[in-house]
Amino acid sequence: MSTAADARAIRDLPRAARWAILVGSAGNLVENFGGASFSYLAPLFAHQFFPQRTPSVALLLTLATYATGFLTKPVGAYLFGAYGDRVGRRNSLYLSILLMAVSSLIVTVVPGYSRIGFAAPVLLVVARLLEGISSGGEYGLSTAYLIEFAPARRRAFVGSFQPVTVIAGVLLGSAVVALLENTVPSGPLHAWVWRVPFAAGTVLCLACAVLRYRVADTPSFERVKNVGGQAARPVWEVLREHPQASLRVVGLSMAGIVVYYVWLKFLPSYAQASVGLDLATAQTVNAVALVITLALVPLFGILADRYGRRPMLLIFGIGLGVAVYPLLLALRAGTAGFVIAQVGGAVLLSVGMAAAPVAKAELFPTRVRAAGISFPYSVASVVFGGSAPLLTLSFANSAHPLLLGAYLSAVCLAGSLVYFFLPETKDRSLDDHAATPRERR
Repeated sequence: MSTAADARAIRDLPRAARWAILVGSAGNLVENFGGASFSYLAPLFAHQFFPQRTPSVALLLTLATYATGFLTKPVGAYLFGAYGDRVGRRNSLYLSILLMAVSSLIVTVVPGYSRIGFAAPVLLVVARLLEGISSGGEYGLSTAYLIEFAPARRRAFVGSFQPVTVIAGVLLGSAVVALLENTVPSGPLHAWVWRVPFAAGTVLCLACAVLRYRVADTPSFERVKNVGGQAARPVWEVLREHPQASLRVVGLSMAGIVVYYVWLKFLPSYAQASVGLDLATAQTVNAVALVITLALVPLFGILADRYGRRPMLLIFGIGLGVAVYPLLLALRAGTAGFVIAQVGGAVLLSVGMAAAPVAKAELFPTRVRAAGISFPYSVASVVFGGSAPLLTLSFANSAHPLLLGAYLSAVCLAGSLVYFFLPETKDRSLDDHAATPRERR
């Protein structure tokens, strides 16, 4: 039913909004396809870049390399967010996806340690740092692009395709890696076939760049540009003139980021470590939960357009804040309990994912919207996203694994306080051309 409702809602959109969904969200799909491929394929290529005697050490070093991508997200948010507000969303999105292509290409072609020595892991780290810069700008830019093209009464629905394509990229990466592992012999797979997804990612990035090069900028940005209303230093203006909105973006992001990483990425590993659940079974259930989330997020976006952003965010924050501990406790019931926990948490997360992008976008005027979303979100991503995997596995291997529930509940309830005091922006106009809040006064 939700898929049919989503399809009808897309058909009812103007042609420009449908194109915006494709152009604005395609980069998210490609980026998360590349990130998922790296994390899933790390056990296959770790030894080529970190020739340690102990395979687990090589894998740990490779995953640490993956984590370095988080460190440069604020850099990308600063550069691409500011460029998007000064020059245009379309131009910045185009450059962002080109940088992502460079990152994928490096991973595709860089030789291993046996051929170029220490330069091999260094280049791998460089690729991840570049990918972090690219992805740091992608979130805010794509969100602004989608929502500024959307009809006023469909902004949450159109904006919901930002998280939808994030999940779609993870699913695509998982499916491609599973296909390779089940069809390619171990020798070629470890030797070179693992590079194929990165080569495909490079091609997809270039195709997305061509698409972005050919499209127009958003009507909201063009109106600001026509009156010379672009910010000279967008990030600094955001921090100076919109500090409360910036802090609200961090508050709006923290619970969603933590729950996304814990529930949709690492819950199978947590269940295996804490209660001994079969990992293959848990990963299958996790994939089903991702598909359910994929279908539900746009549906909840429709509801956020009808009833407002605050009610949906409060349902997510308070709902998970109260339910997360019982859901984790259900893991002790085995596979059936894991299904309840995984799907129940995914449904509640879908509510928040639908409302959060549009709520962030509507907090800022057009002249600083890209930087306003990007920079605070990137800070939240580093702090809460970068720590989520470590905390999840640390709790799982501790004497009190259910402490993870206390942590998640605290984050969700803290987020709910932000949601409660958030102004309802459903009926707010996006077109605000005055130079600064001081000039508006």
